[in-house]
Amino acid sequence: MEGAHLGEAQVRERLAKRVADLSSDVSVDAALVAQEVVRFAARSDISEETVRFRAHVAQWTSLSASPEPCGRKLDFLLQEMNREVNTMGSKAD
Repeated sequence: MEGAHLGEAQVRERLAKRVADLSSDVSVDAALVAQEVVRFAARSDISEETVRFRAHVAQWTSLSASPEPCGRKLDFLLQEMNREVNTMGSKAD
């Protein structure tokens, strides 16, 4: 998880530099900038997807360890895992 924090710090640093650069060029409403930063952070947050993906992995482990046939369930679960990974990829910087 430490790598995620490092990436977050780098994004914050780049964003802060960009905001400072833009602010020096034009008159900027600080509240509007803060609002945009919050929106950006919310759009790039992958914590929900990570939690769901880990739950899918746990369910996969449980299903595959079961003596019951589970091919269709695993197929469906794999589709859900793929959706989570795609969402994380589109949100990640």
